[in-house]
Amino acid sequence: MTHGGPSVRGELPWLGVSLCGILAAHAFSHFIIHRGAILTSLAATGTVPAWMWGALFAPELVACFIVGWRLTRWWQIGVYAVAAALVRQGCELALHYTGDAGHVIEGPRAVLLATPVVTLVYAMLIGLASSSGRQDRQLDRA
Repeated sequence: MTHGGPSVRGELPWLGVSLCGILAAHAFSHFIIHRGAILTSLAATGTVPAWMWGALFAPELVACFIVGWRLTRWWQIGVYAVAAALVRQGCELALHYTGDAGHVIEGPRAVLLATPVVTLVYAMLIGLASSSGRQDRQLDRA
């Protein structure tokens, strides 16, 4: 394994930093885009432009790509995807339990049922970034 040491233990600091990045991206999506743009648009016009829905997911997409770029092994992608999904879904549950705007309707059951889908999406995004990173490194060696 490059960049993280030869062991799982060597990967833990990177995993911690990556989860902080995913958490920051999710917080930005929620507090800035969801609250500031989507809920405001719904209150003012009753509709939400399509670009706002895209903007809602963009920070997490970027974070996943940054996280996955340095990964070189499939087990890493799996661990990162599961951990990121658990952090994200934990945030969703916390928002629900605090009665946050836009999270009152969906309950814990909906969040828990969505966790495997979120994990799969994270695995695909992180895996795509990992594949791109590996191809870049191969081109650099050529």
